[in-house]
Amino acid sequence: MAVDKNPDHFTLPKSLYIRVGDIDAEHERLIEIVNECIAQSAGGRIQDFEAHFARLLGYMAEHFANEEALMRRHGYDGFDWHCNHHHECVRRIEELLDSCRQQGHATVAIMKNCLHDLLHDIAKADLAFAQFINAARDS
Repeated sequence: MAVDKNPDHFTLPKSLYIRVGDIDAEHERLIEIVNECIAQSAGGRIQDFEAHFARLLGYMAEHFANEEALMRRHGYDGFDWHCNHHHECVRRIEELLDSCRQQGHATVAIMKNCLHDLLHDIAKADLAFAQFINAARDS
């Protein structure tokens, strides 16, 4: 993951751009939500973590719906697997939220785990979709 001058501010690495529809801008927004959350930390703890998680999960749902609509439109053969992968991503973030609730706080490290999960989704699933689209464009 790319880091700018602030070691806790992250950007989408150019290697993870898929150049399909608005997906890259949506990925950037997801990362920015995590950055905004981390910026609200004090002493490594995130202030008002439940609201931040709600924003993240809400935008993830919107992004996944947009991505899945694009996959349907293009007849993506990995659609079912990719949808299941999205459900797993949401489940993992919800588990992190539950863990934070039990602890009574969230930390910067936990938000970095969320970021890692988002980047993992892009690298594992979205790049395959981009290859499918590019192959269809080339034929």
